[in-house]
Amino acid sequence: MTYGWDTDVTADVGPKGLPSADFVSPLLRECYAARNSLGPRTWRILLERDEYYYVRVVCGEAAYGSRNVVLVQGQTVFSRPVSGTTTFFEYLSAGPGEFVVSTAEGGTDDANNPVARRIRAASDGTLTIQLGKSGESGWSSLAYVEIFRASSAHPAGDDGTDSARVQRRGIHHAKFFVFDHKRLWCGSHNITPVDPACPPVRSEDAILTDEPGVVKAFVNEFNRWWGAGAGAPDPAVARTLVFKTPTPTEHLVPGVHLPGIYSWKVRFSPSTTVSPGIDLFKVIDDHLASATQDVLVLMEQITEGGDFDGFAGPNDVIARLKGLGSAGLQVHGVVGNEVFPSSLAGPGLDIERAEDIHNKAVLVDTLRDNETLRQGRVLCGSMNISQSAMHTSHEQTLVIADPAIANQYLQCAAGFFADHGNALARKVDVVIVVDRSGSMNSVLPDGVTKMEAARAAAGVFLSLLDLEGNHRVGIVPFGAAVDTMAERALGPLDSSTTAAFGSAIAAINTGGTIGGATCYGLALTAAWEQLTAVAEPASRRLVVFLSDGKQNRAPWAIDRYPTLVANNVEIHTTAFGDLSTSPEGANAVLHDMATASGATFAQVDNDDIHLRKRFADVARDAQDLTTILESSWEVTPGLVTKQTFPSDLPQGRLVIAWLWSSHGGGLSTVTLRTASGRTLTRNSPGVRVRRGAGHEVWHVDINRVGRDDEVLGEWAATVQANYLERARFRLDMCVYATETGLARIQAEIANLEGSTRELRVRVWDGRLLAKGVRVSTMHAPPGPLPLQARSEPIALKDLSAGRRAWRGVRGVQLPATPGPHAVHIVVEGVARAKLTDGVNREVPFRRELTRHWHASIPVLLKPHIDFVALRKRRIR
Repeated sequence: MTYGWDTDVTADVGPKGLPSADFVSPLLRECYAARNSLGPRTWRILLERDEYYYVRVVCGEAAYGSRNVVLVQGQTVFSRPVSGTTTFFEYLSAGPGEFVVSTAEGGTDDANNPVARRIRAASDGTLTIQLGKSGESGWSSLAYVEIFRASSAHPAGDDGTDSARVQRRGIHHAKFFVFDHKRLWCGSHNITPVDPACPPVRSEDAILTDEPGVVKAFVNEFNRWWGAGAGAPDPAVARTLVFKTPTPTEHLVPGVHLPGIYSWKVRFSPSTTVSPGIDLFKVIDDHLASATQDVLVLMEQITEGGDFDGFAGPNDVIARLKGLGSAGLQVHGVVGNEVFPSSLAGPGLDIERAEDIHNKAVLVDTLRDNETLRQGRVLCGSMNISQSAMHTSHEQTLVIADPAIANQYLQCAAGFFADHGNALARKVDVVIVVDRSGSMNSVLPDGVTKMEAARAAAGVFLSLLDLEGNHRVGIVPFGAAVDTMAERALGPLDSSTTAAFGSAIAAINTGGTIGGATCYGLALTAAWEQLTAVAEPASRRLVVFLSDGKQNRAPWAIDRYPTLVANNVEIHTTAFGDLSTSPEGANAVLHDMATASGATFAQVDNDDIHLRKRFADVARDAQDLTTILESSWEVTPGLVTKQTFPSDLPQGRLVIAWLWSSHGGGLSTVTLRTASGRTLTRNSPGVRVRRGAGHEVWHVDINRVGRDDEVLGEWAATVQANYLERARFRLDMCVYATETGLARIQAEIANLEGSTRELRVRVWDGRLLAKGVRVSTMHAPPGPLPLQARSEPIALKDLSAGRRAWRGVRGVQLPATPGPHAVHIVVEGVARAKLTDGVNREVPFRRELTRHWHASIPVLLKPHIDFVALRKRRIR
């Protein structure tokens, strides 16, 4: 231990005190430590004459504090920013188990000063490091030293022409772990402490994979940085802090949830255009250029920057985003910039700022994706859209074409956008397709015809749509052909047109030659023509399809609906009539149409109020509303009844629908009482009422009703049936809310082996798993009785054992009896809210959810939840 030192320092090297067993590396477990009062100790090394270097000294001890005085060639090297300017210090102190490090990298600070001290060797090549200083207290404790070549021509780092010199602006920004060369974790976030009593302060994302090719790519990159495949690094080959020849790789990986093989591209920076080079701007630009419908951005930083050694990446990315918006694509996002780039604005761009975002993800064509199209893609990793990230910093970037993983990111993005007041647009283009064949004239048990029930159900659907949501609606009655006299072309639904749409629905009738057959194909063709006549790229496109019978005339549905599916049209189908378990009947075709398009299918028995409830469910899903309450009871004319429900909605819109059977006389009075006791009537500010045959719907603007402390808590609805009615009648009440509540419920019906299905449920309180929730589940197996009459409770069990990513997941395997099944889930609990006045409060919540499926028809059900990294409720 005498080489390089002016005296033998062997006695001063070794473990000091009793360091923790956590310090297993000899680089940190042992150190040179001597009292500063003994005066300076000097270490010398012979390097190249008059060349420049950066010196990284790592000081500190496992068990003791230290006051580390270090000079290199007589110059200070410890630095930290002071008011945006790099300031150098003679010493830095470290506590027990802490280490201080001098900076060894290129780049400049906000004042354009180098962030590290560039040291020049003496004329004979000697470089000296001096530790300690007479008159100083404490100990200087040196763990290890690294020396890097610096550019002689560029004080702030090499410009990319000499791969042996420390590069300009380079920082280590990659974030990944590789475990046993078999498993990779990589993402956007650092491993930093978070107060366990508080929710995470920033939004993050991560990927965990065992895919051998992807893991190997990361292992190889780490070895290049480290300078060896194992053991101590080889400084001669280590590529830390210097430009390096890129090693882009692409891997074909089996799908996470969907069958198929999907591309995973792995890219690392820094890079350079010097041959062979790789431009990370082009990686991002190619990803964006592949978009045909939408781009979603979750990015900590998008910075405007000038040209840097031939790169102008950030400005070019911004220009690409603006070009996509101008071309009609939906470009939506949130960025965390301290200073929002003024250029991130223009036609089609909807990008806002949020302080608590740290993601680095760009999603392409995910909004309308489904399991048939499989087109969603995501770019993710540690790289921001900035000059340093794309061109000089150590970063990892993945471009993943697996649509199931892209859908996970979509769900996270949708929730984050909603939480920050920049929710994805919920406007829809919807065509209501109604069977008007002769069989629809048959009379239901309660005395109304199927046609009357269908008209009433379509009216409920219209009343539930938000008149200020920029929705468009079309109507297609059909039988043997499309009834062009009653057809209404797709057009805006607002306060000026709602009466006309109501009249168009009322005009749908059976009879005539059109009623002599049922042709699904012509009805689908008419719906498609309406949706494409004047296309709105940002709108979600739906067909709401109702029929009571099997198609019996060409063109057949199979000849038409694949075109709609291929163009992201959801076909929500309803089979109306006697319940069927036949895989060959109308239910099979309607089921196939719905599942192929990622939409919903349901069989509804011969009950007009059940049909209205089905159309209410579709309207709810079309607007991505969540269900707080579904209740049903018998009312007596003239008597007042009350129904309570909890609301955890601090902002947004409550939608409350009352549905009654055709022989019921409706409601004479309706009032709402908010959580603070305020009474709302049909004429109150913030309340919009829509009424029609067998229903009344209230749209309540929470922002106009009161502050969050006035609207969070228990609400009550009081109704009085009309005196004119002589008999009791059934009343259903449905309470829906925009996705801005504190709690969220996730559920999926997953395919297992054969025809076995598994129900999985998880509940969130904001970004954390909800605690202390009560979950009750009813299962309705196939049978002739109405849905509620054949429902029976089923118990869920914990599915998370041994699967960390499945924390909070409960589930149960469902019977495979052929025929239509349904499950109804009710979740109740308490969520945590921080009110605008800063007070923390517990708020009760309730969620309800219904899922339908047909056990005799093999299908790929669209996943509503993924249990790898999901944080938010799904949204298409």
